[in-house]
Amino acid sequence: MQRLPALFFALVSVLLLVGISISISLHRPWLVLLLSIISISFIGLGFVLKAKARRRGQR
Repeated sequence: MQRLPALFFALVSVLLLVGISISISLHRPWLVLLLSIISISFIGLGFVLKAKARRRGQR
């Protein structure tokens, strides 16, 4: 994966995790659940794209 998309995925993932911690401190369980699902999906998408880029580079 190129550096810029990797940086984007890392920063957005960190921001989502920070959002989860803020939601926990504000006692908003529905927001914690929503941000958790989005975070897991976004981090998983990053891993999928990285694996595809790695496979493309090996051919």
